[in-house]
Amino acid sequence: MYSIIESFSEKVHVPSDQMRFFLSFFIELPLCYILRYLPSNPRLKHFVYSIVGVIMLLFVFGINSMIIIIPGLITYYVMKWKKSLHAAFFIFSLNLMFLTLLQIHKYINHYLQWYLDITTLQMIVVIKLGNFAFNVAKGSNTNVIKQTYYNKMNNIPNDQFPSLLEFIGYFYFFPSIFSGPCIEYQTYKKFVTLELFESYPNNHLKNKIPPIDWKQFFIVFSQGIILLLLTSIVIIIPLKVYFYEIVINNANDYSFIQKMGMVMIFIYSIVFRYFATWKMAECMGILFGFGYSGVKENKPTWYGFKNVKLNDFFFSNSAKLVIDSWNIYIQTFMKNHIYESLELFGGILNEYKQSLTNLISAFWHGIYPGYYLSFGMLALHHDVSCGFHSRVEPIIIKKYGKDSLIYYSYLVLTFIYARISISYSFIPFVIYTFSDSWKFFINTYFCVDIIGLILLIILYIWFPKQQKRDRID
Repeated sequence: MYSIIESFSEKVHVPSDQMRFFLSFFIELPLCYILRYLPSNPRLKHFVYSIVGVIMLLFVFGINSMIIIIPGLITYYVMKWKKSLHAAFFIFSLNLMFLTLLQIHKYINHYLQWYLDITTLQMIVVIKLGNFAFNVAKGSNTNVIKQTYYNKMNNIPNDQFPSLLEFIGYFYFFPSIFSGPCIEYQTYKKFVTLELFESYPNNHLKNKIPPIDWKQFFIVFSQGIILLLLTSIVIIIPLKVYFYEIVINNANDYSFIQKMGMVMIFIYSIVFRYFATWKMAECMGILFGFGYSGVKENKPTWYGFKNVKLNDFFFSNSAKLVIDSWNIYIQTFMKNHIYESLELFGGILNEYKQSLTNLISAFWHGIYPGYYLSFGMLALHHDVSCGFHSRVEPIIIKKYGKDSLIYYSYLVLTFIYARISISYSFIPFVIYTFSDSWKFFINTYFCVDIIGLILLIILYIWFPKQQKRDRID
């Protein structure tokens, strides 16, 4: 099969690793449909799901993917022995260190090359095992954690600690093993036992998964196919070569508008790849049933395996909402586990919890300097966006109303700012090096970051943060 895929990849000029990755979704979708009809036997389901997961890993990543069982078993037995937040943070740090070693190896041997390998898989493993470890720790230390909705739904109490078979079934659950997002253990367990569907309207089918919402499935599937086609086009067209020609290497030969236009095109071509992956994964959540997320207005919803909100990303006028709209599960993990744990540890960790969380998030992505530059720039534009939304927008609405030309102009300007600032900030993330990032900044005159700094200064001088009573009034 590998030789057939290699031959086909050469004909269509798509790397074979990416071809296997995208083909895996079209293999898994029929499997999701078939495995809906497994007998209602949790032990059988755990066994079958894990076997399918291992086979899919071998297909996509090869024999090297088998190494992930080592951090998996270490996490399981450490958390079985010591169910504390410090143990959970230790396990997360250990798995992150292993990921970093893989990234250093890739950095040395495949510098500036992007391809699918064990490093990509370990990124998912770090989050999946981290989720499990922190949820186990929180389930055994309910007296010290925040009683948030997330914690109530996902914590794993001491008397619900899984058997090894249950853990292996969760760890290798094939729809979430190598592409993300990472399913929560409690969601997985309730899906296997069918507790997940207790709120499903008019569900009189005992021991069965509810019917497929074909309408919602085809909506998401269509989005995924369109994004896959766009991804295929941008893989074939050497957009990165054009970007370096126009923005980095021969920038003096092109106008500022041409350079900024290329920035936008290049970044959107990159995000299509991620969005296509997440949308196909979301399809599996709907088709298999584990994406069920409850009832809204007497209708079932299927947002439980959603990792990107396309409407917010493409149409929001807030840079904050754009940032929050993609890779949702990673942001959820960082917020509910890393940020919250640093806060609970107290001391200097609590004092710098936001900065440390951002640093850990960047560290998880890799060791290239561009990652850290991007996260710093995103923090700037995030703060500007939040400031305008909370301080300027209410004043405009109060003084001119939502139907005024001034308010509509404000929406248009903030929409443009959100699009450009996010795209500009992500350029270092995808070109990796500090030297190329510096050339990019020089050739585009630091324009977007200068605008962001000016806007931030304006916010602090002319629109100071209101006191709580003023906001209530």
